[in-house]
Amino acid sequence: MSFPAKCKHSIFRFAAIYQLTDNHIFKLLYGKAIARPSFFQNQDQVQQQHPPLKSETIQTFELNYISMFEPYCTINTSYFYNILNNLITRKVSPEPGDFAAFYTNGGKITTHGIEMTVQMYPTRQFQSEMSLVWQKSKDHRAGFENIDIAYSPHLLAYLKASYLYNRDISFSLTGKYVDDMKPHWDIIRQNPDGSIGGRIGHKVDAYYTIDLNCRISNILNKGYYINLNATNLFDEDFLYPTYVNNSNWEDKGTIGHERLIMLTVGRQF
Repeated sequence: MSFPAKCKHSIFRFAAIYQLTDNHIFKLLYGKAIARPSFFQNQDQVQQQHPPLKSETIQTFELNYISMFEPYCTINTSYFYNILNNLITRKVSPEPGDFAAFYTNGGKITTHGIEMTVQMYPTRQFQSEMSLVWQKSKDHRAGFENIDIAYSPHLLAYLKASYLYNRDISFSLTGKYVDDMKPHWDIIRQNPDGSIGGRIGHKVDAYYTIDLNCRISNILNKGYYINLNATNLFDEDFLYPTYVNNSNWEDKGTIGHERLIMLTVGRQF
């Protein structure tokens, strides 16, 4: 195999910062990244006598605002816009009595969204952090404009809180929320009605989980500690979306982990 020796890429990044006051800061950011096609993807191109694939690119534009309300709170807000281009996708080419599928640089996805993070520390013992992300993506391939992007939740949320009762006793709580998701769209999937193209599985519903951790250190002043950890504290039922490697037997999704409680006893030397 031989490919054109065009391996040079110019990657440009830009950042501008404007400090309105000590507690209010604006940032304008731009970045670009590339992902070269794998050896096996280009190997398929050679075997099928197609031209070598180009590198995938992603460009990110971001406007960021940081506001600090000392000494208790910091709010970080960003608006972002991403352009993913030259995405390597599978394309179907009709042939007499059959069809052929091959790789091509035909994919383009744009994403815009807002991310907000609030950090609060009202006392020296208590700290909390809350994050919320809303985003919407669009597939610009012909025929895919009205098909939702796979594995792309519109809303994500994260919560973390910790309380230090004293030097040796601490508590922490974390929570996350993930919006509903749809699995991969297979362009060569053969449906019962004879049509081609469809999801490899069912949509999974939104879910949330809460985790709790308690730790007692330096018991009896001899370095012993006890750590109690509970994941999915309220034993919520949820599913992860189906992937290509398990679509034959888990088309409704993969069952998420149930409540798990772990007690650890140890000693620090």
